[in-house]
Amino acid sequence: MVTVNGNVSSASLEGGSTPLEGATVSVVGTSNTATTDGAGNFTIMAPTGTVMFRTTANGAWGSLF
Repeated sequence: MVTVNGNVSSASLEGGSTPLEGATVSVVGTSNTATTDGAGNFTIMAPTGTVMFRTTANGAWGSLF
């Protein structure tokens, strides 16, 4: 397992982005989840070599990265 730190933000068609507080980040294939803080930051444990995370937020659609 490794510790993954990241940031979740929304993007607009006009450019720029806004940090997303309260978004859920999940490691695909595990039960590991984290919730972003007020600045959109998160820390989560993931198996070494993990390449897919799912991010969801109220009023937004999920994305795989």
